[in-house]
Amino acid sequence: MSSIMHRLRPVASIVLLALGAATHAQPAADRETELLDAIEHEEAQNGPSSSDLIALWSALASLYQNRGEEVSALAAVERALQIVRETVGLYSLEQAPLLLQLVAISQSVGDAAAILEIEQELLTLARRHPNDLRAVPIFRASAERKMTLLGRYVAGESPAEIEIACYGGWPRTSGDVGSSNVGSGCRSHTRGDVVRALTADAQRSYAEAIALLVGREAYASDELRDLEMGLLRSIDVIWREEGAWRSASNSRAVGLPDIPPETEPWRSWLKAVGALARLQVPNPSGLALKPGDVELKGGFDYLLARESLVRLYAYELAAAAPLAAQLEAFVRIADWDLLHSQNALALQEYEEVHRLLEQRGDRVAIDEIFAPPVPVALPALPFHPNPLITPVSEEHIDVAFEINRFGKSGRIKVLDATANATDADKNDVVAVIRANHFRPRVNAGELAHASPVVVRYYPAQ
Repeated sequence: MSSIMHRLRPVASIVLLALGAATHAQPAADRETELLDAIEHEEAQNGPSSSDLIALWSALASLYQNRGEEVSALAAVERALQIVRETVGLYSLEQAPLLLQLVAISQSVGDAAAILEIEQELLTLARRHPNDLRAVPIFRASAERKMTLLGRYVAGESPAEIEIACYGGWPRTSGDVGSSNVGSGCRSHTRGDVVRALTADAQRSYAEAIALLVGREAYASDELRDLEMGLLRSIDVIWREEGAWRSASNSRAVGLPDIPPETEPWRSWLKAVGALARLQVPNPSGLALKPGDVELKGGFDYLLARESLVRLYAYELAAAAPLAAQLEAFVRIADWDLLHSQNALALQEYEEVHRLLEQRGDRVAIDEIFAPPVPVALPALPFHPNPLITPVSEEHIDVAFEINRFGKSGRIKVLDATANATDADKNDVVAVIRANHFRPRVNAGELAHASPVVVRYYPAQ
């Protein structure tokens, strides 16, 4: 039972009694009165534990919550939960929507401890039903809440959940995996410790949801792709916030470094994430393109994200997706490899794609992938917009540069600009180009060692 329900139980009990006595105190057309009448009628006909009462109490809770009457909403949800547990069982997933209502009520009153406690109750329920698709939204909601909390934290806020859940107690303060020289407690931490702990919790939930959908062979599912993108986004945050975490171990037993289980006894994260590397996705049809074998280097985050990208490609094959979707998924693997300095591997994969399209005579696809008007900035993922593509405005700067076969820029030169473009604007676009990697380009029918481009850039207004 959540802490908010413990604290408000005496009040909730009084409210429950009041609700039963208030049936005729409201106008007949009032929605509250309608629901209370329906509850009274159902209890008289089929008893106070009738399963039909669950939806009525839940609807009443929503009404109270929308009116800002959180205590009354809590009482209604508690009654619905009691009926579910009496009629269906203590560990049934039928109570999940009601627990999610409790999370929303706790959020509205700012009870961080209750949110965390109820969420753990939800996750415990979901893990008792590892083959039930109704567990997927529970895992996903938990992961997304962690990513929202992380977004607030990196933006400079200090959410109460950070200390309550001991996210500052991530046991890698020393920077050495498996080291006994860890932080002294929840208040002794670095920014990177909190980022890593929050993303670990999010990644575990993403991984559990992904494994469930793959186990049900839901390869065409948009939700499955969204979950993989969520996992990738969590890794992107780590790279931006603390840089790559590189393990001294090169074990690939499950696609991940060796990390002693005692390193993080309070988060069963490695088991869930490691299981992803063993997922098998069939390839009944599709492109005859195969991602290269990764070398034992690049760091944990690089490997974890690459495995996600390889699965995304496998989903497109298994679902017999259109050719363009299959190609896009494969090229993203090469993009990731190049971005993380796996140059030989990436160039081999790009060459595979180019050779296939040359054999098909598909010049349109070659130009879309390897010679678009605006170079593709890496990683080419939905949460990472191309910094060279900005809203069109009256102010613009034309800039020329070269992209070599390893995705790096050079010979950057401002060619022209409108009169209202400042020197600071010009310096900004040059800095953007220097700071990014780009997908190599095709020139004269092959991946060029250095390909010139000209881009019109619109400074942010």
